[in-house]
Amino acid sequence: MRVRPVDSVDDYADVHESSAEALSGAVFLPAGALALLLGVLALIVSVAATWRARTRDLAALRMVGVARRTLLRSAIGMYLAIVVAATVTGVACGLLGFALAIKRTPLFTVPEPEIPLDLAPDPLTGVLALVLILDVLAAVSVACGR
Repeated sequence: MRVRPVDSVDDYADVHESSAEALSGAVFLPAGALALLLGVLALIVSVAATWRARTRDLAALRMVGVARRTLLRSAIGMYLAIVVAATVTGVACGLLGFALAIKRTPLFTVPEPEIPLDLAPDPLTGVLALVLILDVLAAVSVACGR
């Protein structure tokens, strides 16, 4: 008769906490926040780089009689359109990357269990992330459009 060591849940938890899988799970929120900050900075840099040409164009339109309010709405609308297109494209690329990577990513430090795992992304989380990103970038684009 062979005696096998008894593994406890705490033993597995200790092994998992020091694994690469746990580290990748711990850094995804800070990485997302940095990506959002990068988007904000890219938007601000693009506005700063084109402010001279935009000012000249807006002045010419103002001289021919276009109302100030119309110019403000068009400038804000332009930045909002860019933000919405970029955000929807980014979220779609993120979901595609998740779908391609999740099947190849080891989730356990021991052989995976025989039970089927539901690895589909949570739709509510995706919608909330999309709304958060759109809110932040839309606020920045409105501020830049003024």
